[in-house]
Amino acid sequence: MKTNKKTSILGAAVKGAIVGGLAVAGAMALADKENREKIKKSFVATKGKAMGMMEDLKGKARDKKEEIVDKAEDVQKIVKSAAEDIQDAD
Repeated sequence: MKTNKKTSILGAAVKGAIVGGLAVAGAMALADKENREKIKKSFVATKGKAMGMMEDLKGKARDKKEEIVDKAEDVQKIVKSAAEDIQDAD
């Protein structure tokens, strides 16, 4: 059991060092105004692309919905016509 505790402490220390290193690297990158502007432009561009993809998906979903509604209406007309034909045959 002692080994597991040492392993978990060591694992936590390694994870902490990695997170701390990333935090320091991020702070250093943001300390430079030019880097901040590059990061900001990158985030804005990524956001724009994501919004464009979402609008595209919404449009495709809307088109599919209309296609399904049209097909359902066609099926409804066919069924109604068949029911009328059956009634007329009686």
